[in-house]
This record gives sequence, C-alpha cells and structure tokens, in this order.
Amino acid sequence: MHYRPYQQSLHDSVLRSFNAGVRRHALVAPTGAGKTVMISGIIKSLSVPTCAIAHRQELVGNISLALAKNGLTHRIIGSTKTVKNVCRIHMMALGKVFYDPGASLAVASVDTLLRRADKLAKWLPTVNLWIIDECHHVLRENKWGKAVELFPNARGLGVTATLERSDGYGLGAHTDGVFEAFTEEVSMGDLIQMGFLTPFEVYGIPIARDLHFDAVPISANGDYSKKKLTEVTNESRQLVGDIVKHYKRLADGKRGITFAQNRENGRTIAEQFNAAGVPALFVDGTTGDVERFEAIEQLKNGQIKQLVNVDLFGEGVDIPAIDYVALARRTASFPLHAQQIGRAVRLFEGKTKAIISDHVNNSRLGFPLKTGRATLDRREKTSKKTDTVYLTDLVDCEACFRRYPIQDKICPSCGAGTPDIPKDKRSDPEYIEGDLVLLDIDELNSLREKIKHIQSPAEEVANKLRYAGAKPAAIMGARSRHIKRQEAQQGLRDAIAKWAGVQRHQGLTRSEVMRRFFKSYGYDIMTAQTLTANQMTDLQTRVANGTDIDL
Repeated sequence: MHYRPYQQSLHDSVLRSFNAGVRRHALVAPTGAGKTVMISGIIKSLSVPTCAIAHRQELVGNISLALAKNGLTHRIIGSTKTVKNVCRIHMMALGKVFYDPGASLAVASVDTLLRRADKLAKWLPTVNLWIIDECHHVLRENKWGKAVELFPNARGLGVTATLERSDGYGLGAHTDGVFEAFTEEVSMGDLIQMGFLTPFEVYGIPIARDLHFDAVPISANGDYSKKKLTEVTNESRQLVGDIVKHYKRLADGKRGITFAQNRENGRTIAEQFNAAGVPALFVDGTTGDVERFEAIEQLKNGQIKQLVNVDLFGEGVDIPAIDYVALARRTASFPLHAQQIGRAVRLFEGKTKAIISDHVNNSRLGFPLKTGRATLDRREKTSKKTDTVYLTDLVDCEACFRRYPIQDKICPSCGAGTPDIPKDKRSDPEYIEGDLVLLDIDELNSLREKIKHIQSPAEEVANKLRYAGAKPAAIMGARSRHIKRQEAQQGLRDAIAKWAGVQRHQGLTRSEVMRRFFKSYGYDIMTAQTLTANQMTDLQTRVANGTDIDL
C-alpha cells in the first residue's frame, strides 16, 4: 500500500490522536482523496478486531469491495444472500474472494447491527475499533450513534468529506455527536492543484420555468421536504428535456451520472436519454447489489453513457470513469451537494476535465475547494433565509451557461462576455461606474446628483426648506436626517475604499473590483451611496466584516 504524502500525514494524525487518549476521531478528506486506502492502512497499522460500518445496507458491498481491493480479508455480517452477492462481486472485479468468516475484520450495515444486537452480544465487546464512512450521519441519539455504542471497548474512527450537517447539529461529543477530535488537511481544490483530482467546469443551466422551489419547505433534517420536492419535480415538463438537451450540447458521448429526485423522475430521464440515442440505465436503492455492480461496469467500459440514480451514488461509491454529472435533485444540504459533484473529479485514463451541469442551482451552496469549513460545533440550521449563496464570486455565461469567476470578464469556454474596453474610452463614465450593470449616461448623471445632494451641507438643506415655508419642526427633522445620511454615506465610502484596496492588492483591476462588489452585495458602488441611512449602515457593516464572499 503506497500512500500519497497527504494520506500519510492524515494517517499519522489519527494514530497520534488515539495514542494521546482520544477515543473517537473524525478524519475529513474530500471525495476522491482515497479515504478507503487510509481506512485500510489504519486497520493494518492497529491490527485489532475491527468492524467497518456501512451507513446504508446497499453500501455493504461497496465497503467490502474497497477493503478487498486493498488486500484485506474480512467477514460480512449480513444475510446469506448478501454474502453470496458480495463474494460474486469480488470474483467479477478481482478474480478472488476476500471473504473469510473467521476474520477479525468485519463489515456490517448500521441497520443489521441494531437488528442483531442480541445475537452479536458476545462478539461486540471483543471489537477494539469501529470505523464508519460518511460519519456526518452520526449523532448520539440517532441510529448511527446507537450502533457505535454497541461496542463498549472500541475506539472509533469516522470518515467523511465534510462534517457539516444541514440540520445544524454538531458532530462533537460536547454537542450532539460522538467525536472528540478531527483532522482536516486538504481540500478538493488542493487535490486538483496537486494533480490527484480532475479539474471541473460548472454550467449553471437556467432552472426550468415550471420548477417552483420556493413552495418547498425545509424539513427537520435541514433539507427540503421530500414529498413536496417530489411533487414539484414531477410537475415539471421542462426539466427532463433540459437534462438530455444540455448533455447532448455539453458532453455528448461522455460517460456521466444524473442525480434524479425520485424513481418516477429517474426512470423518465433514463427513457428520454435512450430515446435520444444515449444508452442509459436507471438504478436506485431497490436495485440488487450485483445488478448495480454490472451497471457501473457497463458505464466504465462504455456500453452505456448515462447512469441515472436516486440518492444512490452520492456517497460511498467510487466510479472514476465518469466525466459528467447532471444535478437534477434539488438539495439544501452542502454535504450531499459536495458528494455528488465529487463523483466526476476522480482521475481516470484519458479524462482531462469534468463537467457539472446544474439544473436545480445546487451550486448556490458552494464548492469544497478550500479547507476551513470543518467543525464539530453546531451551526445555524439551513432555512429558506440561509439557503442562499456561498458562491457570490461566480457568474453564469449567458451564451453557454458556463459558471466562472466574475472578475474574468470573458467566459473561458465560449469567449462571450463584456468585451475589453478600448483605451480611449476607459475614462468615459459609462465604462467606469456602470461597467457591470450597464447604466446609461442619464442614469449615471442621476446617481451623481443624488450623491452630490447627500454630500451637500445640512444648513443648505435647511435653508431650502425655510425658503419653501416649512415649519421649524420639519426643518429640524430634515436637517437631522440629512446629517445622519451623510454620516452613513461617509462610513460606507470608507468601508468600500478599504474593501476595494484589498481587492486591488490581490491584482484585480478597477473594473473587476466594481464587478465583484456588485455580485457580492447586490448594488453597484454608486447606487450604494444613494441608499437610506439605515441601508447604508447595514451595508457598511457587511462590507467591513467581509461577509460577502467565501473564497
């Protein structure tokens, strides 16, 4: 087993934590980082009776195959049918069975452990280490938490791409979870730069006009109500056609996965792909282990080009052959979104880039391109108010729908966008203040007059009111409001100046700074200075605190 440098570092960090007395440690690494390789290495290093827990029954075979690929024989706690199917998959994939009913390493699903706890009563205390993939599911009071408590003498290792939960619960033992410490060293962006993952492009496809996600409530788990979301998706007559059309436009002939909302929707998408001459299969949680394995193999060898699924390949599945992911399952869960896009970024022979086609605007949640999000503490629960934008520094190309940084005025895919400003025009106001929002000269002049009025002396305002015959109380109130608005404007101007200075220091031009400000705060810089006093004060706070961009 050959570790990459960051894998060795993460491995060593976990062992140091255990040696220091930590009983339950979480390892955070992005999709494609090789988590099963690290799991296998830690199992070999500790060499103690271990149980690897699948958080869903249908993933038992995936974990078993991953361990087998790393040379680890193991037993499988499950039905005779499950054991036979997994052994068959071992033979099909590796030409050898790694199942051993007497092995000290066991694989089981969380549901099987809970269901068979009484029958396993003698074995459970002999286990010295439990490992659970996708450990962001584990809370003390849920079934995953209850399952790991079955092992009274074991240390625990949780592995996940993100510790974040949409319901806001914390995974720390001091909050709602079970983990005492965690390690996070690399992000998806780091691995792309290192050459261990494939770069990806995101296309923000305009949402179908008949999809109305505002009508879908957020459930207690922090994600959208499944029943209502299904209704909204099933009612759309445009979504399925868009998925097939944009695949043909963006990635015709490439292998891909489509994440559908529900079984009915998924089957329809697969049928439409086939009708359009794109070989496709549909699979979900009811599809058998061997059938799912064979479908993945058909995708790898090119027999099919699209594998449509419902909540099946978002977690715990390694399919490096795919170049393309279509997001058709709306979610408010950042972990689920990150896992789904991660399916496309694994290295594969001949793959130079991956394409993400976002039909439901999940990319508003952001991408795991940097470290720093991980925490064992509680977070604010996702709601309609907070289910908004992490990616305020990206814009969609109106020509090809490629999503790219706003400071890149030209789309890197099709070349569309705002053209370069001729040198002899760069001093014209419509090319400076109005660069992003394309204000015409009359609008610019109007804004200048409003700004100039706010900056005028308060006594001048009072004199105009006196001349107009206003009452003293009205004059005094207007004067006071004018001074307050002046002060708010000056505070905002100072905050913008500091913010812009940072952007210029990072290499952005004046035009690029103004574009970023607009996308970050929703106002161009001139309009911002004409807001009410309270609005400018609020905006000043946002700008000063840098709450706009998650770079």
